[in-house]
Amino acid sequence: YSESDGGVTVKWKLLKSAMADVSDGSLRVEPYNNGSILRYVNYVKPKGGFIAGVAKGAALDSVKNTVSALKAEAEKRAKR
Repeated sequence: YSESDGGVTVKWKLLKSAMADVSDGSLRVEPYNNGSILRYVNYVKPKGGFIAGVAKGAALDSVKNTVSALKAEAEKRAKR
């Protein structure tokens, strides 16, 4: 977690997983006009073989769900 240039950044790093060798990411939120803009980055390197195929599908679903949840929450807060 860090604050800079009026924005906030949260970073994460995988500690241990049966399905991935690497998973690093970040979320940055900063002011933009009358609202906010965000940047979401997530890199996943699945373990090889069959698990890679399973992990890829699960990872894509997870990213889509995360972005949808962020969008829904932002829209809810914008209506306040």
